[in-house]
Amino acid sequence: MLKGFLDAFMNLTDLRPNYTGERCLVEKNAVGGCDKCMQACPHDAVRITDRVTILEEACTGCGLCVQVCPSGALEYDLLGSLGTLKTQGTAAASSSERVPASLKCSKVPGDGATLECLGRVTPAMLLASAAWGQRLILARSDCATCTLGSASVPAAIENVVQIAQAYREHLSAPPLGQRRAVRCARKHRALRRDNQP
Repeated sequence: MLKGFLDAFMNLTDLRPNYTGERCLVEKNAVGGCDKCMQACPHDAVRITDRVTILEEACTGCGLCVQVCPSGALEYDLLGSLGTLKTQGTAAASSSERVPASLKCSKVPGDGATLECLGRVTPAMLLASAAWGQRLILARSDCATCTLGSASVPAAIENVVQIAQAYREHLSAPPLGQRRAVRCARKHRALRRDNQP
């Protein structure tokens, strides 16, 4: 029983993404292979041989490798964050005032769904927020000095937004709202999106 408890605890503290080898282009021996996850990792935590290995001692859980994986072989369980976003949207819908949902990195204080790093944001999260008719605020700390992610996180977030926008355009959905930078408490930066269905 103690072993089961220790294993469960270790799984909770392991920041590495889940890996499904059957989806990985390296394991499928795709022409030219793939090393996008290794190139994206700012912490040199990814090793590629005949499979992808994420080094537990080097991985900070930033999620940049997950964002660039073209086959979905690397992924995080984001159901908790999505559930929180949906709950925030439901609460906002029941009030007369439209309150934006927020998704923040672990370095930003306050309420809202929290990810270890906003490098974990996916197009699916943005699309879900838009489908629920929510404005979504992505709040991040100073990525350039952060030890979890790296200075490349803001560009990675922008890329995810562009991918989500391309999906919406393909589906003939209205575009994601205009972006505007807002200042948050303690000089944290946020990127506000008015996601209207």
